Amino acid sequence: MRPISRREFLAGAAAGGSLLGLGAAGALAQADKFDLVIKGGEVLDTSQKLRARRDVGIRNALIAALEPEIPDTRAKQLLDAKGKLVLPGLIDMHAHVYPQVSALGLPADELVPYTATTTYVSAGDAGANTFSALKHYIVAQARSRIYAFVHISSIGLSGFPVGEMLNIDYADVDQAAKTLAENPELVLGIKVRESVDVVGANGLEPLKRAILACERSGVRGARVMCHIGNAPGELSALLDLLRPGDILTHAYSGAGNNTVRDGKVLAAALAAKKRGVLIDVGHGGGSFDYTVAEPAIAQGFTPDTISCRSPKTCSRPISPACSGTRMSPASAKAASYVLTKTRARRIRAESTSRARGSCATWSNPSGSTPTRSPRPATSRRTRCRPASSRCGRRSISAS
Repeated sequence: MRPISRREFLAGAAAGGSLLGLGAAGALAQADKFDLVIKGGEVLDTSQKLRARRDVGIRNALIAALEPEIPDTRAKQLLDAKGKLVLPGLIDMHAHVYPQVSALGLPADELVPYTATTTYVSAGDAGANTFSALKHYIVAQARSRIYAFVHISSIGLSGFPVGEMLNIDYADVDQAAKTLAENPELVLGIKVRESVDVVGANGLEPLKRAILACERSGVRGARVMCHIGNAPGELSALLDLLRPGDILTHAYSGAGNNTVRDGKVLAAALAAKKRGVLIDVGHGGGSFDYTVAEPAIAQGFTPDTISCRSPKTCSRPISPACSGTRMSPASAKAASYVLTKTRARRIRAESTSRARGSCATWSNPSGSTPTRSPRPATSRRTRCRPASSRCGRRSISAS
């Protein structure tokens, strides 16, 4: 018996399909259906310089069409988005998603329907000693896309709320560098927390070791994410250590020893931004203060990223970003979410390419003061708003 050719095999397959009642027309009709069509929303995708009314067709958990009009007959399920913004999946640059090991954080997938965030960056949840479980049991099993900064402390945040850098022996440069070098597809750099209650008498030594771990790893573009909030010693000395591409998170914290003194931004803070240090909000449950942010932004110390730092100890329930509408798993994975125009206006942003090739950061290159939500009636310090997360690796591109 002679071998069957590829052409004959395909011809036979087509004939078999006809016998099953799936002729060419039938097969096309099936393929033409979308699992979900988001109808009538205002699509905002700065990667395409697009802001216009569009219908979004989703098939097999991917964006399959972006058209002015998709007939209802082509949809298995319809979602009315009139009067709302439709965005690519959002990215939280500073999240805590390892509650199985740390007392700080929430499971990433549980946050998706409420925050419209589909990519999370674990900000130091795991150190070298706890990273393997994060990789194999959290990242590998999550539907959300997760990246990480490895903590310079080998125990990560497993001891929270006890400071992980009170014992400097935990700051193992070689182990942190090795973890980064062995996992460059997942790890973006090294995290360090520089607060008095975290580092105690160790001052800036944890930051110096974090920088050394990045350099020793040999990973090109590896960066440090440095948390501040009542920073130890002179804050200017800390800021002077940060390199271009490093990230200063909780930049508008009101916890003490801030980037703003007597209404003026530290010269070292402005110099850090000018040389390319990225300024991250890191909002969290209490890491943002208007008395710091307002003068800082007015004087040119503007944020590059607006992240959430989603804590387990949120002081109020997380409110849905989709006006109470939960998206299907397919649309969640496809990262097309509907946000109210009111919420979207708070975070007007442009998309600019950043490190790691396919990354994009939601930023404010014009330097203008962003529109903000009303102040709380009882306090100048705001509460956690996870849906304000903006940054990192883009989840999708429309085709």
